[in-house]
Amino acid sequence: MQLAEKFRDVPLAAVIYTNIANDGMMQGVDQATLADLRALADMGLPVIASGGVTTMDDIAALQKIAEAQSNLIGAIVGRAIYEGTISVQEACATLAR
Repeated sequence: MQLAEKFRDVPLAAVIYTNIANDGMMQGVDQATLADLRALADMGLPVIASGGVTTMDDIAALQKIAEAQSNLIGAIVGRAIYEGTISVQEACATLAR
């Protein structure tokens, strides 16, 4: 958070927030990560979530934050797609609602 605070007034395209403890582990997004994502978005920084996004429940949790704070602009879900725990079509359909 301290590093992000230094860039608060810089016109960044996005900040990619990765919880490296969760990245690639297929264990889901934890509450501390969700809180950090909210805090970054509240700073006014455009944020992309990464690390731990595993299921549609994780997508739903991120969508809930994005509905309240439009600065959460995306998520990286590469391994979940590769492993088949998230379907691109289902995610797109869910997010389009």
